[in-house]
Amino acid sequence: MMSKENMIQCIGEEVRFIGLIRDNVMMNNEINILTDWNNNHLIHPYIGKTCRIIGQDQEDFYIECEFVELDIDGNIINDGITSIEMAFEFAAYSDDILDYDPVFERIPNNLLVP
Repeated sequence: MMSKENMIQCIGEEVRFIGLIRDNVMMNNEINILTDWNNNHLIHPYIGKTCRIIGQDQEDFYIECEFVELDIDGNIINDGITSIEMAFEFAAYSDDILDYDPVFERIPNNLLVP
């Protein structure tokens, strides 16, 4: 599991979005209704998918990630040509708005597809 600081150090790298965790337990029940930090995208189609860490927002300091655009069932749309940006925040930095954290993992270089 990557911390917010780890993610900032990995800007530009590919990582895998694993899901959300609350009190050291992966969240399953609410996951279908939760959106990213900016309420732009449902997150459940992107669980288990690879994304690129774009950076940290300079105003609100959330982490921005880029995913290939998916439909509600997690299928790639537009032949993978289009992408979306999702915003993620960690509970400790959310001013008590969130009580869960996003979970990302680094992908070993030998598993990245060129």
